Amino acid sequence: MDADAFEIEINSHRKLHHESEELEAWHQKGPLGKLHNIISWISRSPQRRDQFEEKVQQVLGPNTKASALIQGNTTRWGGIITH
Repeated sequence: MDADAFEIEINSHRKLHHESEELEAWHQKGPLGKLHNIISWISRSPQRRDQFEEKVQQVLGPNTKASALIQGNTTRWGGIITH
């Protein structure tokens, strides 16, 4: 394995670890945290977004377009952190 490939692998592991910690933190927030995790999971893959769109159309009708899934995040305003 060359140095560049090793660096990419290390960065991927760091990112996965960070994402796992973030998902667990949101999970601790109860139902809204679980909803956040579901939205994050769907949003990470074009195939999952397409499947979500198909399910929305099955339930609400073929002329219905799913609106974009909006992910929650942490926002800082003047030193105050809101969720």
